[in-house]
Amino acid sequence: MTCENCGESICVCPPLEEIISNLNDETTDPDRPMQGQQPKRSVQYVTLRVRDLKDCMLLGLVDCVMADYADKYGWDSNEYKEMSRRVEDRTFNYNDIYEFDFSKMDPIAAIQCFGCRVEKQLDIFPNLLDGEISEA
Repeated sequence: MTCENCGESICVCPPLEEIISNLNDETTDPDRPMQGQQPKRSVQYVTLRVRDLKDCMLLGLVDCVMADYADKYGWDSNEYKEMSRRVEDRTFNYNDIYEFDFSKMDPIAAIQCFGCRVEKQLDIFPNLLDGEISEA
């Protein structure tokens, strides 16, 4: 008999219920333990894991709506300062995303913020063509 998740006859996959229950409680800390099935082989020249991209997407979305969050609570409010701190020090939790209103979000800004978060993860932010910031 083979595992439905990995196809192996001797499976070490955690139960699906465990994976799902842990998924929503994950923080975006890049050093957190891996959840679910571990990769069977390493891929050369790739420095991002799928969960890193997932974290970048989440944080990019949050970057897009933080101004609205500040308008709701006030730029000097403890709520805004605490959420900003948690986003920047990567203790932001996946469940925290439900505190935001995404109805006013610009989808192009979300894509750009996602790209910036990927660049930050790769330590190439800002990714400048000529290596200098020029005035427009």
